[in-house]
Amino acid sequence: MLNVQWIELRNDGGYERFQKVLNILNVPNSNFIGELDIRLDEILKEVFEE
Repeated sequence: MLNVQWIELRNDGGYERFQKVLNILNVPNSNFIGELDIRLDEILKEVFEE
């Protein structure tokens, strides 16, 4: 078995699948509360430290 986790973020619930994979891999994370479309630019800047 390859132990590969598949994620399609563009599908409905894709971000929930992403969180499931993070949990499987024991990567710390938390639920996002709010409007992702409104905060996405801010989040990406923080992730990539622009």
